[in-house]
Amino acid sequence: VVGEDVGFDDYQRKAEELLLAQRVSREYTKEQILEWYLNTNFYGNLAYGIEAAARVYYDKTAAELTLAEAAMLAAIPQSPALNPIDNPEEAQFRQQLVLDAMLREGYITAEAAVAAKYTPLEAVATLEERFDIIAPHFALYVRKELEDRFGPEMVLRGGLTVYTSLDLSLQRQAECVARAQVSRLSGVIGDGLPADELADCPALNYLAPLRSADIGVDHDVNNAAVVALDPTTGEIRAMVGSIDYWNETIDGSFNVAVDGLRQPGSSFKPFTYLTGLSQGFTPATMLLDVETDFGTPYNGIAYVPQNYDRAFHGPLRLREALQNSYNVPAVEMMSLVGVDNVIRTAHSLGVTSLDAGPNQYGLSLTLGGGEVKLLDMAYAFSVMDNMGVMIGQPVPEEEQRLGFRQLEPVSI
Repeated sequence: VVGEDVGFDDYQRKAEELLLAQRVSREYTKEQILEWYLNTNFYGNLAYGIEAAARVYYDKTAAELTLAEAAMLAAIPQSPALNPIDNPEEAQFRQQLVLDAMLREGYITAEAAVAAKYTPLEAVATLEERFDIIAPHFALYVRKELEDRFGPEMVLRGGLTVYTSLDLSLQRQAECVARAQVSRLSGVIGDGLPADELADCPALNYLAPLRSADIGVDHDVNNAAVVALDPTTGEIRAMVGSIDYWNETIDGSFNVAVDGLRQPGSSFKPFTYLTGLSQGFTPATMLLDVETDFGTPYNGIAYVPQNYDRAFHGPLRLREALQNSYNVPAVEMMSLVGVDNVIRTAHSLGVTSLDAGPNQYGLSLTLGGGEVKLLDMAYAFSVMDNMGVMIGQPVPEEEQRLGFRQLEPVSI
């Protein structure tokens, strides 16, 4: 390194490292330093320490490692990505370098080195077998919360004991329901569910029957997500980010519940009606469900929404329009209260998307024309189940568990 290219910070760091090394050498024996090194080094694939590495890569304790396996692991800390799972060929090359170094230093014989180099190593377990995580999407969601609160180093090495809000029984029900619904909508099974599955997963009884025209039809559905909340505390009781975390064909590790933006369909209509109620409309307000062109007065482009049943139902009270989820009255209400005001209502109830501005959405937003996150929608809808008060406030800070999301209190 050319002298003038080295900054003051580099010299200072090197000096600090030298002083620290001298202090450690004075206070600890070489055996203690080596033990610390082996117990804290990163070996890739979430393995910290030689014991964890032995279990992750070879499913055995460090004491049970063979010479070939020990040499393979010894080379990893210098470049953790070059491990026998992610880069087996490079890992084997580095293993041979370790064996050659051990031979030069007299720690092993030539015969032992050759035997170790040609020893076929047992294939490591698959990702799913190595990380048998219950509710993996929720576990990683909690891990991120912990890292944001305490920092990654504390999470990985701090020995934390973490209590979460997850209800394992409910979680398994949610996973079962998600898989079953995908099977129904992809035509794998009909509307009737096997008796043995119903016995193990009674929540399947709550799935709405399919229309006769949809039974056995492949709707090109391959994934689903579920969020279940305690509406009085805001705690997450179940979270399914995909039907199979390990399935790469559906990008299963992606948490659709937390990070996925999806069109909400008619589930967005309550935000429109809530905005109307806040502006003085009542459940008895009359709305017209008739063929209407909502586009002409605004931009000259025809916009004539249709109802799901392809029929119009004439004058309706607001409560009837919402109860039946008719499209035309919902668009009429959106035109009366304003798109920007509806977006503000959604934001106040916890929706974190829809930030492109009201001009980017238009009246079709009330029919699900925007994109939202499932977790946000679950929190927003819990307001209706909690007497109009947003969840999150009732739990004292010292009692909040991971999976709880603090939100500003909002009443409607």
